[in-house]
Amino acid sequence: DEPTRQANDKNDGLNQTDLHKEDLSISFKQQSIDARHAQNKRQKNINSRLSPHQISMYCRLSQPCQTLVQKYAKQKKLTSRGIHKLLKISRTIADLENCIDIDETHILEAVSFKQSVF
Repeated sequence: DEPTRQANDKNDGLNQTDLHKEDLSISFKQQSIDARHAQNKRQKNINSRLSPHQISMYCRLSQPCQTLVQKYAKQKKLTSRGIHKLLKISRTIADLENCIDIDETHILEAVSFKQSVF
């Protein structure tokens, strides 16, 4: 029966979508666990709790990244505290992507969160 088959096809599509969302959720959860593990292994602390001294040790930037942060900080009149938040968020994004170094894309993504964080 055609209407029943169409209804079943529609339900199968919803189930596939739900399964995909669940897979993404599990994947992100594992990324988060892995990132936290990397943070604890690297610095014996999570990024949000880094001191200014630890930020200078674990959030080192290439020259292009330093220029990008300085330009953004000047443009938005960030305080040292705001810059530190930006660096910690950038470090976390790099960790989620399993990257050793912070790059420009991590900084730009952190900047995209600026309205709710800085």
